[in-house]
Amino acid sequence: MNLESCNGGYVLQPEAAEVLESLVWAIQDNYAPHRLIITCRYDFESSQLQSFYKQKMDSLRGADWQKKCNRLTAFGSESQVEEALQAQAQRLADGNPRLLEWLDKVLLNLESPQLALKRGEKNTVAEILARLEADPVELREKVLAKELLKQIDQPMREMLSRGLVFELPVPREAFIAVCRGGFRDKLTGNTDNSEAKPALNNVDEYINRAIALGLLEVSPDELLRVPRILPLELPEDAENLHRHAADVLYHIWFEEVDRMELHWFGNVPFLLNPPSDFQKITSNTLEGKIKEINRLAFIGQEKIIVVKTGSTIAKLWNHYNRWHDVVKICKETLVIAEDYCILYNLAVAEQFLGDIDQAIEHLKKSLELCPLEDKAVKASIIHALANIKTSQGDFQEASLLYEQSLALKESVGDVGEILVTLESLGTLKMLQEDIDEAIVLYHKSLELENSNPISDPRKVKASILHNLANAYTQKQQLEKALELLWESIKLSEMSGDVYHKAASLHELGRVCDMQGKVEDAIKFLYQSLELKKTSGDIAGRAASLSSLGQLLAEEKEEFTKGLDYLYESLEIYRKLNFIQNIDKIKTIIYDVKQQQSATLHNTAVTKVQEGCFDEAIVLYQKSLTLTESIGDIKNKAATLGMLGQLLAEVKGDWETGLDYLQQSIEILQRLQSPNITLMKKITARVQNELAIIKANRKEISEALMLFQQSLAINESISDENEYEKAMTLVWLGWLTAIAQGDFDTGLDYLQQSIEILQRFQSPEAEKVRQMIAYVQKMADEKQ
Repeated sequence: MNLESCNGGYVLQPEAAEVLESLVWAIQDNYAPHRLIITCRYDFESSQLQSFYKQKMDSLRGADWQKKCNRLTAFGSESQVEEALQAQAQRLADGNPRLLEWLDKVLLNLESPQLALKRGEKNTVAEILARLEADPVELREKVLAKELLKQIDQPMREMLSRGLVFELPVPREAFIAVCRGGFRDKLTGNTDNSEAKPALNNVDEYINRAIALGLLEVSPDELLRVPRILPLELPEDAENLHRHAADVLYHIWFEEVDRMELHWFGNVPFLLNPPSDFQKITSNTLEGKIKEINRLAFIGQEKIIVVKTGSTIAKLWNHYNRWHDVVKICKETLVIAEDYCILYNLAVAEQFLGDIDQAIEHLKKSLELCPLEDKAVKASIIHALANIKTSQGDFQEASLLYEQSLALKESVGDVGEILVTLESLGTLKMLQEDIDEAIVLYHKSLELENSNPISDPRKVKASILHNLANAYTQKQQLEKALELLWESIKLSEMSGDVYHKAASLHELGRVCDMQGKVEDAIKFLYQSLELKKTSGDIAGRAASLSSLGQLLAEEKEEFTKGLDYLYESLEIYRKLNFIQNIDKIKTIIYDVKQQQSATLHNTAVTKVQEGCFDEAIVLYQKSLTLTESIGDIKNKAATLGMLGQLLAEVKGDWETGLDYLQQSIEILQRLQSPNITLMKKITARVQNELAIIKANRKEISEALMLFQQSLAINESISDENEYEKAMTLVWLGWLTAIAQGDFDTGLDYLQQSIEILQRFQSPEAEKVRQMIAYVQKMADEKQ
């Protein structure tokens, strides 16, 4: 260390002082443009410091902290270290870059041998971090001088211990208020300032001394924070301390925000916008401060502050699509107090996450608890219920609810919320296919937005333009739709509105598809899907999955992937109970499977022509499975016929093939299809072939039965198959007479056969004549 103690403070050691003096002299003497930066945790005295600007010490936070992490191997984007260990190490570093660098080596096992729990042991990184968290002695040794800790007297320790209640840097007045209250309560036993010890009333002096010693962090805007590396613990009255700290910060940080009475747009699926006066607040600062107040109030069981801050955080997170976080904070808040605003914000998040039943339950409870005088929140609750009814296809009920909400908003005079309802009514008209009326409502909403100076024009316009584009797409005005969509996307990107950017990319994909630009359509739909996955927009995700699945299947013939997407979409819509969407996806799946089946069937035909019979059979079987799954009996009959003929006549699997052919005939008869004659001819031929095989095996009864079936088929198609009928009669006559000894019946069959063959002047007629003569001779001999 280059410092040494002097009169309760620090001065440079002689060697360090000489180096600093030489550097300053060299820069000044040469009028050089160089600058010198000295970093030191502790304030120190030096005559050379008059040439320096003194920046008080502060821990790294936000973007600065992230930048530091990104530069270290263990914390960078390509780190192989578990996220949980990274988070634990960052918590231990507590904004201190020097500690973070050391912990980076620990995570990478570069410091582990020196940190064994016991000499000679090898411990995991997780065990080492756990030990450091339980007993951070080694951490303190990295950043604090041992002499420094000796200068923390009892009053200083009490002050710092009470200041430890704050996790964020806080205004000096808040720090003083909490510490003074604590000193009076703890050290004097009462709350009267006049009775407090004089030394402890002057907290300012202790704060200044702590800053000089590096025991307090000070931000550029003079906010104070106690470093977690100090060997301190919260006082015993922690709950009261947290309650007092929450109250102090609430009055300093939150009351101004609370007085603004933020009106939030877009607590609904169709529009998600910020509060009208959100521009007045820096969102990151707002969120961090209110979260700190909420944390303190929660631990201190200060119910009113918990509800107020919890509701505001939930609004903010709903705005940024952080719906899982909203659910978490709302449910935690409801454990302490049941509040209609909390229930409403919880329902908004649940609606986006697809938990519709819970959302409806919480909206109804919120409406029940909402005071009559709070018309603004009541209007928003009714509006959210209307959105659910719209999504579920109950348009009549949705329309009534929207009108109720609009009336309340008009009575309040909230222009921003009025335009939200007008836009939602426009979307309702779109779903009812009243496109022209929807366009009128969208334009009216846009006009109100233009006349409303307190709203955020980028987010509001992005939503309205998106919906207008959708309307123009329905009217086939595609160029106009594209122009509006690109403008909407641009506005969404400027405002960081992921929700509406994803929606507009989805619509852009649809328009490109309608223009025949399939590759562009797929590209935009994939982009939309990824954004919706990130934001957690479950209903939007289902929409992109269905459009993408249909496009991949129908245009690219990527049936497997397309159907996977469609089924995933269907599962989401079932969970959401969106009846219309469920029916629509089922129809798309049916059409896709039908197309896939036809494609497989046609490919199989090509394979047959190429002589690739095994491949053809596999394709026909896949096609058959698909037609059966969707109940497509017409194409099932065609596939059964082709597959049956192929199995029987090419592969020799006569019985399976015949079974398929007979199933095909049954279906074609029900459909009264003109193709039934051809299928009967094929079936009769196969029956004859199988019957001959049976006859040769001496399976006479089965052979005769097959010939009889073949004969019945041939007779049913009249003159279409006379020759085949004649040959069937020949076999029936011969087997009946010779194998069964029924000469009269056999001769009858043979006689019918020869008559047909003679009409055809077939050379087979002479053979049959000889067979008749032989059978007649046997019959005579038997008599």
